[in-house]
Amino acid sequence: MKKKGQAVIIDLFVSVSVFIILMIILTITWDLYSVRLSNRMEYDDMILKTFLISDLLTKQEGVPFDWELQENPTYLTIDQIGLAERRGILSDIKVEKFRTLPNDDVSKMLNIGLYKHYFSIRDLNGTVYVSRNSEPSGRLAVNSARVVVYKGGPRVMEFALWKE
Repeated sequence: MKKKGQAVIIDLFVSVSVFIILMIILTITWDLYSVRLSNRMEYDDMILKTFLISDLLTKQEGVPFDWELQENPTYLTIDQIGLAERRGILSDIKVEKFRTLPNDDVSKMLNIGLYKHYFSIRDLNGTVYVSRNSEPSGRLAVNSARVVVYKGGPRVMEFALWKE
């Protein structure tokens, strides 16, 4: 009788130990995949925002369409920012005004929250015509490039978002 009771206790102990080990493995795996999923969702959100913003900047005039003529434009006076004279052709005046806007206003106008942003226009050889902020340096960065007409020639407009 003693031996049978000891066997039941040992079986119970082994079963509980295996169950606890499996639960620990399951918890670690769940945590790992939830972090990966969260990072992937954030990255996908950044890709979408970067694409939409570069689309907006290169294809829209903005609302109001003459926002660049305002003496001190802010996120309160501009509903939608756009740099185009016409689709794919950027206005020199709008680009220069955009370059000088405060970062907080641009972040609010573009609805990018806590992400940092970078904007530049280069020629096809890489010569920089306009640059705003420093190039991405965070742990997570997304860059979008568009071919546009600026100052009479083909240029590459880059817009990037990143998170430090």
